[in-house]
Amino acid sequence: MVSRLHLVVVLVWLSVCQAWQLRKIATLDMPNAAIATVLKNPTTGLYDAVVSTFNAIPLTTDNIYIIRDVAGQIQADQGLIAEVLTDEYAWPNEVGAVPEDVFGRDGIWWTATGFLVPTKTDGVVALMDTRLMVPATTYDISSKAADRTKWFYHRVEWSDMNKDGRIDALTARAYLNTNGTAVCEAVWLEHPRFGDPLTQPWTTNVLFSGPDALFRFEKMTIPGGRQLEVMISAQYFSEKLVVSWVEGLTSSWSDPSKIQHRVIADIPENRYFDIELVDLNLDGNVDLLLSINSETDGKLVAYEIPRDFRTGIWRSHVIAEGFKPSNLIVLEGNGSPGSAHAFYPGPAGDRIKPLILLTGDDDSNVYIFESTADNDPSVWSYTQTSIFYAKGTVGGPAIKDIDGDGYAEVFIPAWSEGTLNVYTFKP
Repeated sequence: MVSRLHLVVVLVWLSVCQAWQLRKIATLDMPNAAIATVLKNPTTGLYDAVVSTFNAIPLTTDNIYIIRDVAGQIQADQGLIAEVLTDEYAWPNEVGAVPEDVFGRDGIWWTATGFLVPTKTDGVVALMDTRLMVPATTYDISSKAADRTKWFYHRVEWSDMNKDGRIDALTARAYLNTNGTAVCEAVWLEHPRFGDPLTQPWTTNVLFSGPDALFRFEKMTIPGGRQLEVMISAQYFSEKLVVSWVEGLTSSWSDPSKIQHRVIADIPENRYFDIELVDLNLDGNVDLLLSINSETDGKLVAYEIPRDFRTGIWRSHVIAEGFKPSNLIVLEGNGSPGSAHAFYPGPAGDRIKPLILLTGDDDSNVYIFESTADNDPSVWSYTQTSIFYAKGTVGGPAIKDIDGDGYAEVFIPAWSEGTLNVYTFKP
């Protein structure tokens, strides 16, 4: 039996530029808690905590839970109450809010589902109408009768891919063929021109092979001031970090032959996991924060993106390395670390460079990294501190100031132990 006892570290970290502390303010038993998200409820204007769960036992059901007005519930100090937002999907991964301009109204959230687990490989991109009572009304926009391939999906970004005035869904998907080889591709789901877009499958358009789970889609300015839409993919199975874009004035992605690619990194045994675009050293330029998942030597890396991302040198800085699972027996699929997020713990102006929150995934920890020179953009060294430990696997945390007091709260799902843990940076 897995122990419920956490090794909780209540941390006070003092540095030359800033003192911050972290304290636990809530916990909730939640079996198989996996990925946390904090989203603003469009009806109430308050923040809801949303948690995906997945059970590795075949033929079991998986829930997405919602904790409404989570700040209010914590302040009431009567325990957190979670409701089932939906139980319709196998292995739900990330959850996010669909931008209001996609449908002309807010309150629609998305989820991407499925993974390489028996009976849970058949994933979808689904929408959830959160304005109504739970469970939410759901819509599958990715499935079509002619394609019975069991794709799995992890993330969705929203953009007008063919420049027809309607916003489409960009995602990546993968499956294992009969030889055990991963088939992976970036696709965009086309917003229907006619009819109710919520009640029909969206046409799937394949862009290119390689992306499998986690990616980012942003606009980047090139010399001369022009902006290009860019997809950066952390290709776990092919062990590549790739930037893709479309030249031309319209930047339409409707013609795959016009898409160009550049491999930024392709080191064998480096399973590029997740990325975030953020100015890490506060020099005024956006950097790429990258986690590399491994069974023996996982890494957290920062890349300085050159003025021209297409031709310039992407300079890398290893922030930390040597991550590995805490299991005595490491199975296929075990690895460390997971996703990383840059954030500010307290009110604006208290510090210059953001901190970095990193889940160790199968190494059982959650970490915070702090620059050793907060006011020097040329310094890329960081301190590393474990703020949470739970035996087994730790899921994907979320960080958000849920009550508007200027201090961030951290939501940590402990998957193996079956709990959701909430901390605050407020003294």
